[in-house]
Amino acid sequence: MAWLAAAPRIGARSRPDLWPGWARAHGMEARALAPTLELDNTVLAIQAAIQGLGVLVVPEAFVAAMAGHGTLQRIHSASIGTGAYAFAAGRQRASPRVELFTRWLVQRGGP
Repeated sequence: MAWLAAAPRIGARSRPDLWPGWARAHGMEARALAPTLELDNTVLAIQAAIQGLGVLVVPEAFVAAMAGHGTLQRIHSASIGTGAYAFAAGRQRASPRVELFTRWLVQRGGP
């Protein structure tokens, strides 16, 4: 994996922990694998990788379909834990429960 130190590395400012975590998990020096291109969020970072601007460390759930179709390729076969994600999905968009939950989320999000 020596080539990785010379490769353009894409990072997302919203997830600065991904490259250092990946490097540590694979016995590499985290400073040597700092992103060379940083974008504001994961979506932009994924798009940059699709456009061929470099390699990216990203939660697999975000790109599983793209990897399955060959749009993106894995640089290493081993996966590492990157955190937990949760989302809510309901069958009825306009239900009182959904409206109550949405109001609560807006209130928690601030102004």
